[in-house]
Amino acid sequence: MYESRHLFSGQRSGPGEWQRHYAALRELAADEEGQAEVLPGFTVHGMDIGKWLALQRKPEVW
Repeated sequence: MYESRHLFSGQRSGPGEWQRHYAALRELAADEEGQAEVLPGFTVHGMDIGKWLALQRKPEVW
């Protein structure tokens, strides 16, 4: 059994949800030339990638 991770405040999700957000971010980055700024509210396939990325940058998430 895996330990759930917090994706957003108040929500718990497993590795599949994390992988979907990561894949969407990777797809976005591949389409950009240079470094892209991804802010909360930026969505890909209906997922708020910006909010997810901001949360992943917080050490307490890991």
